Amino acid sequence: MLILRIWWPNIISNKDLWKVTGQEDINLEIRKRKFRSISHTLRKEDGEIPKAALLWNPQGNRKRGRPRNSWRRSVIKEADRSWNELRFLAADRQKWKGLRQPMFLEGTMDCIIIVVVVVVVVIIIIIIIIIIIIIIIIIIIIIDSACTNLTFNPYPANVENMVSS
Repeated sequence: MLILRIWWPNIISNKDLWKVTGQEDINLEIRKRKFRSISHTLRKEDGEIPKAALLWNPQGNRKRGRPRNSWRRSVIKEADRSWNELRFLAADRQKWKGLRQPMFLEGTMDCIIIVVVVVVVVIIIIIIIIIIIIIIIIIIIIIDSACTNLTFNPYPANVENMVSS
């Protein structure tokens, strides 16, 4: 069976497949949607049910052992911020977008690394070209100074003696 012109015995990595199909990593997409949903819910009015459910804090004693992973704890861990700080940032869309940008660069780190390597290579090539130009200019100056020391005298010394006598 042929899908995307890839035969079954050929092996292709997920990253290459995502590039070919124009898709992103599913984990990155889930994270984006999670943070979009949180910011939307936290900007709702105080009396609305989704915001009340998100902010609800159960009272009483919990069971023994490690606390269970919750959606809120996963968000706090991924954002590396406190819940109150996230609530404050969600109120301002620009600040929230500033928070989200570094978290979603994981899928594009390969591209960033490639761009940095290309820029460094271009800078090195430019430096080499500048050094070559400087060497050529120095050679031209040395040749020019050597040529100015050689003066052409149409009347050599012995010819002058013959002419004057």
